[in-house]
Amino acid sequence: MSKSPVKIPDLKNRPFVLFALLALVLLIASLFPSSKNVDLNLSDTYFVVAITGILRTLAWAMLLLFLIYFFANRLLLSTRITWAHILLTIMPLIVLLILFRFFRMKRHLPDIMPWHSPKAV
Repeated sequence: MSKSPVKIPDLKNRPFVLFALLALVLLIASLFPSSKNVDLNLSDTYFVVAITGILRTLAWAMLLLFLIYFFANRLLLSTRITWAHILLTIMPLIVLLILFRFFRMKRHLPDIMPWHSPKAV
């Protein structure tokens, strides 16, 4: 009996499989316990979000993009446009994850509405 080889996805014709791979990586990364949080200050509201929650949300978003591409595969006009979308989506995520991991960011992100900050008074 011969074993069938593992089928590797064809990235040349179906590059959107990278979304599924990234979703899997993000879901696995979110399973590792972490006590890190991101503090968001939006106007007068203060949000504390766990990194694991952010990773899981990004994983679900990547899985949703994969499913959209998977079911709309016959409607896609160009593989180049698909590659451009995938790279422009994945590269900033990778950069942000590297920044969160290697550069110990301050626990407080700056206020995005400067007219409400005490410094503007």
